[in-house]
Amino acid sequence: SRCSCRVGPAVGYRPLRKRKYLTAINSAPRAVLQRVASPLVPHPAAPTSGITRGRRVVLHPTLAADPKGSRKGWQLPTVAEKTMRTIGKLLSIFCNCLFLQSFTYATEPATEQEFCVDSAQELIETVHLYESMPDRYMMIIKVVQGTYNVGTQLGFLINEDRNSVAVKLLGGYTAGCSGRTIDPRNTVIDAGDRAGSVFGLRGEGSGDFLIEGLTFSRFRAPTDFPTFELSLELVSNADAIYTIRHSRFVHNSGGVIVLLQSGNMKFVNNLVSNNTASFDAVAVDDHREDSQISFTNNTVANNTGDGFATAFFYGSDRLSEIANNIFWGNSGIDLMLNDFLLQVPTIVSHNIYGTVNSTIPLPADNLIADPQFIHPLSMDYRLGVLSPAIN
Repeated sequence: SRCSCRVGPAVGYRPLRKRKYLTAINSAPRAVLQRVASPLVPHPAAPTSGITRGRRVVLHPTLAADPKGSRKGWQLPTVAEKTMRTIGKLLSIFCNCLFLQSFTYATEPATEQEFCVDSAQELIETVHLYESMPDRYMMIIKVVQGTYNVGTQLGFLINEDRNSVAVKLLGGYTAGCSGRTIDPRNTVIDAGDRAGSVFGLRGEGSGDFLIEGLTFSRFRAPTDFPTFELSLELVSNADAIYTIRHSRFVHNSGGVIVLLQSGNMKFVNNLVSNNTASFDAVAVDDHREDSQISFTNNTVANNTGDGFATAFFYGSDRLSEIANNIFWGNSGIDLMLNDFLLQVPTIVSHNIYGTVNSTIPLPADNLIADPQFIHPLSMDYRLGVLSPAIN
């Protein structure tokens, strides 16, 4: 059956915010006597007179006999002293409440909300809910197999309140989202060659992004804009993971076809082919210090422009990896690493390419060789039996 969450119109959607309240605790002091330290007077025994119930004063015999000699025994606190004690206790309670609130917030898991979509309009409306989702939410958008003609209606999306919201956009589901086959060919998001058609999520804080099992085709971004983008907007967080895997980007155009900007980026088992890029088919940008990239098992082939390019400027102590990829047949440089290897510790291994621009020599297990695709003209990028890319 369809997921219970109903998709409403994108305009005016304002889900309720989770609110946390501090509990006011009334802890007014009940003691009305205060001991004044004096080495001459031992701790008094139980009082022998003046004992009453409730809040009336209980006097020590010494104090009862000589009220003016109160410094030698017990004395009543002044108004200022009582006020300071009350303020101190209230401040202590307030600080403890703030600590407990922040600890609860830090350890509280994100609230998940699932959507099952099977039409282009539902997909557009659901994706746009990201703009108004409250803090610490995770949107899981399950897309039923089929072709979705979205035109220019996706766009680049930013959460209006700068909330930390995670998004999973997942293709390959059967009717009612009752099952799933991960194959990007069965779930296609098509912009129909409409000028200005783009798609991207710009995040805040620690919200992760995942795109999986989808084909994006015939998007047309301006020549100086990315066509697809996952990026941090203002607040970067090394724990935010931006992942694209098991997906295809074909027959698109723009400045950069796929752009990743984050502290932790993963691009795994994707096909980026037959696109027209003013600059690069795929580019990664650290956007902060201490970033890392895992770029593995991808094919970036037959694009106009450079193939894969890196732009790491801040340096990092975290290990990155570029391995088991094919960069071939791009009109520019297939593999561009000139802004990368001197800044970030990186494993570059078992890649095949036609041309490369690197600041340092690459290990011998990287090959300049034809990968021998079966039939790239018909978008069949499987490997022939004699391909050097087969282990």
